[in-house]
Amino acid sequence: MSLTFNIDESTEHLPSLLMISASAGTGKTYTITDLAVRWLLENNERPESLLMVTFSKDAARELKTKLRSRVKKWLQALDEVARGSVEGDS
Repeated sequence: MSLTFNIDESTEHLPSLLMISASAGTGKTYTITDLAVRWLLENNERPESLLMVTFSKDAARELKTKLRSRVKKWLQALDEVARGSVEGDS
C-alpha cells in the first residue's frame, strides 16, 4: 500500500509521519529541510523533537547543516519582524 501526499505552501496541516523516497539529485534534502522548518515553526517545537533518517553520515551532516542554517534565517527574520525592522519599512 502506498500513500501519496501533495504538500506545498497551501497544505494546511502536515502529517506527523512522512517518508520521502526518491532517486539521487531530486531535491530530497531540500524538501526534508523545508518540511522540517515548517513543522518546527507551525508547532512551536525544537529541532530535537524531530527524527530524520538518511542513508549515510554525509547526507545526515548535510541535512543537519541545512536545517540549522534555515532555522537560523527564520529566527532572524522573525526577530526583525518583532523589532519592526522588516526590509522595505520606512
